[in-house]
Amino acid sequence: MANYNQWRSQADLAAAREDADVRACMEEVPKIATLDLVPYEVVSVHRRQV
Repeated sequence: MANYNQWRSQADLAAAREDADVRACMEEVPKIATLDLVPYEVVSVHRRQV
């Protein structure tokens, strides 16, 4: 399972970590997967017009 997140800022990431719903979801992860947090640098973003 892979979960990709791209945050606008460190403040947004910090706020998500404090959100009760996000915390509840993250508590479920170890039940179904091995958590291995790996930061990446985004070098290109492609958006499709819908």
